[in-house]
Amino acid sequence: MDFRQLIYIITIAEELNITKAAEKLYVSQSTLSIFLGKIERELGTQLFIREKNKLVITPDGRLYVETARKILELKKELYQKIQSKQNQLSVSIGISCQTLFNIFGSVYSRFQSTYPNVRVSVTEGRSNLILEKLYAEKIDIAIIGNAELINHPLFNTELIKKDELLLLLSPQHPHANLASGNYDDPPIVDMQLFDHKNSFYPTMKLANTSWPESCFRITIWMLIFYAN
Repeated sequence: MDFRQLIYIITIAEELNITKAAEKLYVSQSTLSIFLGKIERELGTQLFIREKNKLVITPDGRLYVETARKILELKKELYQKIQSKQNQLSVSIGISCQTLFNIFGSVYSRFQSTYPNVRVSVTEGRSNLILEKLYAEKIDIAIIGNAELINHPLFNTELIKKDELLLLLSPQHPHANLASGNYDDPPIVDMQLFDHKNSFYPTMKLANTSWPESCFRITIWMLIFYAN
């Protein structure tokens, strides 16, 4: 489709004068007059009525102009969407726990509205597996909860937040001797005690339970890693 004919008619409607419209379009007056006559013959109706030194737009002319503007706006939107898709960036993020998913979810909608051309893919997994993917360059950003701060020369590390949790153990737990019955000031435990390679796992319960359990205090560092 030749969009120039739409632009020509819109410009004539704006100027209501062939000479001024031709000057604005950088075409000759005769060329524009011939073009207008051709369009009107094709449509079988007048778009403009000639009165002395000016033109008066007809109802059909108004309909043509309104539709032409809509078509040009649709063309603009189409081109923008195609160009946006071609220029789309992508970023892959690894996240290690539900708490961090909640933090990520709270900012994702704002990020998308600010950067609509960035496609985000998310991977979930244990902290060590997420870091392995980061080191292998399979993801761009790692957001993990870890028992300690990690500094790596190839990545920037930022602390999102630091949380302390209570881990309650039954008296029969293999590490119960390291815990304390003092809920107000329990000892800090190294999370490596509960690494996946061990054959046992503790049971998490609320701290206000009345059961005779001992407890640890765990410090969780919530970190974000990205390449320098």
